[in-house]
Amino acid sequence: MATTPIEKLRLRRTQQSTIYEAVSATILLVMWTIGIVAVARHEAKTSILIVQTVFCLVVLLFHYASYRPTQRWIRNDFEIKTVRQAVVASKFYRIFAIEIAVLGLIIVIDGLVDIKDKLPDIISGGTPLTIIFATHVAANRKLKKVREAEKLERQQKNAKV
Repeated sequence: MATTPIEKLRLRRTQQSTIYEAVSATILLVMWTIGIVAVARHEAKTSILIVQTVFCLVVLLFHYASYRPTQRWIRNDFEIKTVRQAVVASKFYRIFAIEIAVLGLIIVIDGLVDIKDKLPDIISGGTPLTIIFATHVAANRKLKKVREAEKLERQQKNAKV
């Protein structure tokens, strides 16, 4: 039985991945609906559609990366060497995709309602970025734990032999 090199690993679709993608799609659909209605009613500038397009492309890129987390162009903080590490990285790419979609939705709503007038600057600007950064830190910690667990398993196997 031939094994796939880790660099060419492509993860399969799972029920969990489909749920993450459906949540992202729903958020993006709401974002587009709000944006198009706002532009049609002249409550927002047409440039908001460009912003929405960029956010959609970034979300799609993260979902694509979630199926191929070992590719060089993705640039993980460290090289993924096992399938278990790839699965963990994949999950966090999907979470990042949802967070980016929510950030796009917040930007569109902000363009309509002007949230900045109602909230302090630190909350309206810093909160979404803080959430994304916290997820990034959590992903790095989880991947580090997986790597350490795999190292411990290898040491235990070597000790038994």
